[in-house]
Amino acid sequence: MKDHMKHSKMSYPMSRLALIVVFVVALLAAVAVNAAEPRRISHNESGSYEAFPDVCRLADGELVAVFYAGYGHISLPRPGSSKDGRICIMRSQDDGRTWSKPQTLVDLQGDDRDPSIMQTSKGTLICNFMTFYGRAEVPVSFIVRVIRSTDGGKTWSEPTVVPSPFKTVTATSSPVIELTDGTLLMPIYGRDTPSRYNEDKPGLRDRSVVLRSADDGKTWDAPVFIDDAPEVHLQEPSLLQLDDGRLLCVMRRQGRQSFSEDGGLTWSKPEPFAHRADCPYLLQTQDGLLLCATRSGGTSVTVSTDRARSWSKPMSIDRGPGAYPSMVELDNGRILCLYYVEERPGSRIRQAVFRVNGETITCESSTLLQ
Repeated sequence: MKDHMKHSKMSYPMSRLALIVVFVVALLAAVAVNAAEPRRISHNESGSYEAFPDVCRLADGELVAVFYAGYGHISLPRPGSSKDGRICIMRSQDDGRTWSKPQTLVDLQGDDRDPSIMQTSKGTLICNFMTFYGRAEVPVSFIVRVIRSTDGGKTWSEPTVVPSPFKTVTATSSPVIELTDGTLLMPIYGRDTPSRYNEDKPGLRDRSVVLRSADDGKTWDAPVFIDDAPEVHLQEPSLLQLDDGRLLCVMRRQGRQSFSEDGGLTWSKPEPFAHRADCPYLLQTQDGLLLCATRSGGTSVTVSTDRARSWSKPMSIDRGPGAYPSMVELDNGRILCLYYVEERPGSRIRQAVFRVNGETITCESSTLLQ
C-alpha cells in the first residue's frame, strides 16, 4: 500500500511535467509554423480576386507594383457591381517590408487586367495592360493599352491603344524592356481568328510579337513576329537583354525560347525551353545568373549559369496554385518575387524574398500582401 502510494505521488508530478513538456514543444512548433506562414499586411480593399502582379524598382530604390483586382478570374462589368476588373498600384520604400494602400490606376469599360510596369532610363514609368471585352466570338475581344508617367507616378497619361497585327485578340503579360541604345520593346501576343483559347491548329495558334518605340514609349510601331508560323502556341512572351547584347524571349504553352542578335529585328526559330514555361518572367542578376520564374508546381524559379544554353530544374517558392510571378533584385543579392495564389474564395498577392546559390535557392520570407 505504501509502495503504491509512493508510486502514485511520484507519477503525478512526472506526468504533469511530461504534459508541460509536450505542451511547450507543441507551442514552439506552432510558433515556428506561424512564423513561416504568409502575413497579411493589408485588408483586401481592392477586390476579392487579386492577381497578375508586376513589380519594378525605380532609380531611387522605391518599389512600385501593379496588379489586377476584381471579383473573379474574369471580372466583366455587371449590373450592381463596382468590382469589375481594374488595375491597382501600390508602393514600398523599404524593399517590400511594408506597402502603401492600393489605389486604382486604371478602370475602363471592360475587364482591365495583366498589368506590367517599368521605368525607362529617362525616368518615365510605363504600364502596359490588356482589356477583355467578352467572349472570343465578338469581333475584338482583347486590346492592349499603355499609360505613361513622367513624374514618378503622381499623374498618368490617358490610356492609348498600341498597334497590333492581330484582328481579334491582342494580349500582353510582361513588361516593356529598354535596350542599351534606348530603344523600348513591348512583348505582345495574339491571333487573327475568334478561335477558342486551346484550339491547336495551323493558322489558329497564338503568335508572339515585339513592338518598338524610339520616343520613350509615346508611340509604338514596327511589329516583328518571333515566329509567323509556329508549330505550337507562342503565348505570354517575356523579354530580356543578356549581358552579351543578345535578346532572349521565353514563351508559354509547350515552353519555347528564341534569341535575337540584332535588337529584336529578327529572331531564331523557337526551341524547347526547360519546361512548359507558363507565365514566364526573366531576370538577370548582377552576378550574371539568369532566372526564369514560372508557374510549375506552384511558383517556381529556373536558373541558368550559361546564358540560357541550359537551365536547372524548377525550384519551388510556393506550391499554392496561381503564379504569374515577377522579380526584382534587391541589395546583397536578394531577389524579391511577387505572385498570386488562389485561396478559394478569391486570390491574394504574395511576396517571397530569396537568394540564389548556384542552382539552388533559399527563401528568406513569404508575405501575403493582400
